[in-house]
Amino acid sequence: GTNISTATSYTIWAAGDDLYMENMTVRNTAGNVGQAVAIRTTGDRQIYKNCKFLGFQDTYYAHSKRQYNLDCYVEGATDFIFGDATTVFENSVINCVEGGQYITAHNDTKLISKTADDKNFYHGLLFLDCTVTANEGVPANRYFLGRPWGAPGSTAFINTKMGNHIRSEGWSEWNNSNHLNGTFAEFQSRDLAGELLDVSQRVAWSEQLTAEAVETYYNLDYFLKKDNVVWNPRSAAEGLAAPAALTSNLYALTWGTVEGAKGYVITRNEAVVGFSETNNFTDVQVDPTIENTYSVRAVSDNGNLSPNSSELKVQSTVTTVKDHAVPAFLVTIENRKVISSEKVDVEVYTLSGKTVKKLKNTLQVTLDGLADGVYLVKLINRKGEAVVKKLYLGAK
Repeated sequence: GTNISTATSYTIWAAGDDLYMENMTVRNTAGNVGQAVAIRTTGDRQIYKNCKFLGFQDTYYAHSKRQYNLDCYVEGATDFIFGDATTVFENSVINCVEGGQYITAHNDTKLISKTADDKNFYHGLLFLDCTVTANEGVPANRYFLGRPWGAPGSTAFINTKMGNHIRSEGWSEWNNSNHLNGTFAEFQSRDLAGELLDVSQRVAWSEQLTAEAVETYYNLDYFLKKDNVVWNPRSAAEGLAAPAALTSNLYALTWGTVEGAKGYVITRNEAVVGFSETNNFTDVQVDPTIENTYSVRAVSDNGNLSPNSSELKVQSTVTTVKDHAVPAFLVTIENRKVISSEKVDVEVYTLSGKTVKKLKNTLQVTLDGLADGVYLVKLINRKGEAVVKKLYLGAK
């Protein structure tokens, strides 16, 4: 995974529609200084899988439209999940740190539908099968599940486990009568051992949902539906099958083709060493004096990674190397240009395995127009010899 940190007010402003992010850690290190957002989500149909969002106040700003978070981890102290958006957290960990007392703060939820009895249903913040934890040192009965930043809006915890740091009354007021113009709901909240909580002391204006209401309204098809169009983020978040039958002829790897794969990520000794659009890859930069362990992951159309294939250990008969292997040809990188000493075919990949540039029979490739980030460049000469370079565009 990649770690992005900052000590400024905002770390990432995610503004694009149909965005997919996996295995990322986004951290705002400003601390207890007021608002210090780690991520602001301002796009529709955004998916975050296995990501961590770390901060203190206002860590996760669910700003607008729709987002889905699966297997994520969100940490903070004050209103650290807040905003107007329709945002779902499923099977995620919500962790409270010392110095705060409010988890959520919903605002004026924009996506609204009508229930069977013609009442407004606010598609706000939804927690499905999550776990609410706390750092050591956070006292018992310290945190509220949420409070109304603005009205109307909604926050609901469904089948969620909670530590004893959650206050017995559950929810807090804010300004005026905001708490009377929204939804503050739970269904079968449990302690961390899985036992049903005593919710008899919850504030009168909160709601304990019925099984029927949960089945009807708090499922993804209904909660994320907009303009009568169902959005199913689970299908997009599901990884492809792991590549099977990984074999090798020394350092020439092959594996079974995965249906739907747009490419493959090859890992040697737990580090990414290359990408392939086909079901084969030759590692030309390996150290043959050691045992090397390979695995392969398939990449879906939206960049989702499959589980790893089974591991394959390769040990050549070479036990000593006089000098480092001399590259087949000279490659230099300067001013966003990759320059070869002889004509080559060039492919440029993102770390997620997406091909962003491809040229044939050239002496150089210009990288202008690519976003700042980390890329792999693979160059192959007329003899089939390859050189792979990792490069950074922008600040390293």
